[in-house]
Amino acid sequence: MIKMIEYRIFTEHGFDEVCSKISNKVSSAGFGVLAEIPTGKILRSKGFDYPLMNTYEICNPSYASRILSVEQSAEVMLPCRIIVKEVENGTEISAQLPTELLKLIDSDRKQELNKIAEEVEAIIKNIVNSIPEV
Repeated sequence: MIKMIEYRIFTEHGFDEVCSKISNKVSSAGFGVLAEIPTGKILRSKGFDYPLMNTYEICNPSYASRILSVEQSAEVMLPCRIIVKEVENGTEISAQLPTELLKLIDSDRKQELNKIAEEVEAIIKNIVNSIPEV
């Protein structure tokens, strides 16, 4: 398990129920869902035994533009991702942490990058935390 670059929570809610909330929760936070990838289904279709898992690529164009205006090489880290995976007795919801990913970039504008990443990360954590709410 990669603890350094992710934020992960568990909910007893079912996989389908959690997935049905993603678009609304992401939109409510000012982000949009660019893609919903049925990662688990794709892996199972290739013969791999894998649980239900969807990858959601999400973006807020304003934040993306701010990051890219500071450091163009950050483009390889976009968009942000939320993962929903079926686990025993419930569902895990996880997200990449922008502050940790940006540590991989060598830039003389680290403080500026970090400020933006902290803002985005707070929003993403709020999205993840809001999904299991009734």
